[in-house]
Amino acid sequence: MRKKIFKFLGLLISALILFVIAARLAGYRVMRYPADSQGLSMSPTVSPGDIWLCRMKRGYASGELSPGTIVLFPKDGYKFLLTKRIIAIENQTVAVNGQGTFVDGKKIEEPYAFTSGEKPSGINEPHATAGIEAMKVPPGKLFVMGDNRDNSFDSRDPKFGFVEAGDVVGKPVLILWARDKSRIGKSMR
Repeated sequence: MRKKIFKFLGLLISALILFVIAARLAGYRVMRYPADSQGLSMSPTVSPGDIWLCRMKRGYASGELSPGTIVLFPKDGYKFLLTKRIIAIENQTVAVNGQGTFVDGKKIEEPYAFTSGEKPSGINEPHATAGIEAMKVPPGKLFVMGDNRDNSFDSRDPKFGFVEAGDVVGKPVLILWARDKSRIGKSMR
């Protein structure tokens, strides 16, 4: 009986190693969502400590990225990749106000977005409840926001600005592990 258990464990470990190697060769990577303050910016879609399967690629072209997609990208001043949702792509016009988010003059549905409507304590930046006048996204750029609109430093703030499409290095695909077990296997769109 003990021999069968060891054989099974050996096969399981071998299968996991092969899966990881195949995933890496296909451009996938397993990543852990930061468990610090940045981890709040995409809540409730993802939670600090979630483990994802991500499709990694250097230099996404603008045409490969679309509104609604969650993306990973580096940003000066951060030790880890930031995670935000694309709201508008190049040549689209975006505006945010108390009535919602508008792209090309049409209000977009955002079932993933969370806001309390109040500026949370401890956040000094105006982005927490900031609205923005209509602005056109420049060529090769993206307008991104976190799903937790009260706790996200994102394109609404001029200090953050637009994100270069070519800076996007990955897209989360699937939640592999979460504290809330009902979220395991959830698609990241």
